[in-house]
Amino acid sequence: MNSDSLRETRAQLQGEMQQIAEHDGEITSEMADRFDSIEAQVRELDVQIRSEEVRGRFEGMQAETVTPRMAPGQHVETTSASFDEQMDAYTRWIQTGQIDTRVLNTSDDSAVVPDVLQADLARLMGAVAGAKQAVRVSQLPTRASVPTVATRVAVTGVTAEGGSFTATEPTVSEADFTTDKSATASTELTNQFIREATPDMVAEVSTQHAEEIGRLWSNLIANSLTVDGSVVTDGIMTAHSGINNLDAAAADAITAAELIKLRYETMPAQYWGSYGQMSWVMGQDTFAHIAGLTDATNGRPLMQPFADSTLSAGFGLTLLGLPVHIEAGAPAMTTGNVAVTLIAQNAYRFIERAPGMVQQRDPFTKQAEGKLVLNSYMDAVGRFVRPQACATITMA
Repeated sequence: MNSDSLRETRAQLQGEMQQIAEHDGEITSEMADRFDSIEAQVRELDVQIRSEEVRGRFEGMQAETVTPRMAPGQHVETTSASFDEQMDAYTRWIQTGQIDTRVLNTSDDSAVVPDVLQADLARLMGAVAGAKQAVRVSQLPTRASVPTVATRVAVTGVTAEGGSFTATEPTVSEADFTTDKSATASTELTNQFIREATPDMVAEVSTQHAEEIGRLWSNLIANSLTVDGSVVTDGIMTAHSGINNLDAAAADAITAAELIKLRYETMPAQYWGSYGQMSWVMGQDTFAHIAGLTDATNGRPLMQPFADSTLSAGFGLTLLGLPVHIEAGAPAMTTGNVAVTLIAQNAYRFIERAPGMVQQRDPFTKQAEGKLVLNSYMDAVGRFVRPQACATITMA
């Protein structure tokens, strides 16, 4: 059995383990025994998967052409070398990361990194991506649909002796994870820049690709993605069937009473601790407003430091005992927008198509123009699997 089949079998077994672990009622002895059995099978599969990966890596090494690796900055003499030798030398040159480049785009050929700053890089930080931190993130090698229970069985009374049992059944649907889309980035680096810049600009651009693609997907988790009129990724800060919503009384403010009501009344109690850690998601403007709110009874700020906050560890803030994630793409705290989301982690699932984010160097496509091309992409999709475990505040 190849590694892909092993991984598929493992994913199925893990799904069964999840159903047992997240069972709302008491976990019976039979369920616990089944969990132990599946766990043993999963651990055995992990060993087999690792064995297959080791064999695959070894076979790949045998297929590689062994060539000496050039030291960074080492000069390559190719005047009398054959074409194949020149190509091997050029490939090694690319692999070391010491490709010549002076500018980051063709419209800015005069941009040079000053020698006096060549050991430093004053980089712009990427936007905060908090929505992705609040949901469950995983990888799958293939497309999938996840069965969901839309309504539970309902038992509202006792049955008289000899009477018929209560007829009841759940409604089952599915969360469609086959609508994944691709977020991409491609940057051309012209020759002469990296050679003269001590900071590794190839690594910097690759880092920016990863940050920006991550920011984009976090933004889509917050705001949803619609293609040709169909929602292909759900938004946790947009209208969605099943979400518990509280309308704010004012168009430009949220009160402490409304946050307390959302936390303890609007969000169903069965999801407070049984479906993953709950957390808040909001924009920075909303966070700044809430940071000034106090309890009307004792004047105590709603925002409080983590219990383990220290001068060395930092002072992370909680809101009504729960962590807060700031999302750069969150809607502003204005009329009609969802300004605050309270969500249990497993209410929403974000799936990255394996192997997740892919980053590649392409030294050949633009070789005749003296350019290196950096390409990055990630296919992903996000869906609610239990919107009932999410609560929002919509501005009036």
